[in-house]
Amino acid sequence: MTVYQENIVGAPSGEKLELAITRCREFFRQNQYDDGYWWGELESNPTMEAEYLLLSHFLGRPDKDRWRKVCNQILQKQGDDGSWGQYYQAPGDLSTSVECYFALKLAGHSSDEVYMSKARAFIL
Repeated sequence: MTVYQENIVGAPSGEKLELAITRCREFFRQNQYDDGYWWGELESNPTMEAEYLLLSHFLGRPDKDRWRKVCNQILQKQGDDGSWGQYYQAPGDLSTSVECYFALKLAGHSSDEVYMSKARAFIL
């Protein structure tokens, strides 16, 4: 019995488990960079972009060109009703929408813009 089988109740056992562990280990070994890290695309909701804007604003490190690109990413994910969802094609989510709206405001977007008015209407 392996340490994995001893510590996980109801875990698969035998050859299937050992094969899964071996395949996982090999995948990570083959995809590890020489410096010791792994890199892959992260799919997330627009709060990742919003949090980047918030952090760089609070650190006092605005980068207007980068902010413009990040804001465009946020706006591309905005729903027709002005909201932002927690995942692709998700219904609008209040928390996600507030975070995106606030980040856009910090980045200098006017509340008079149509997309900002739609977001505010969803939030309120």
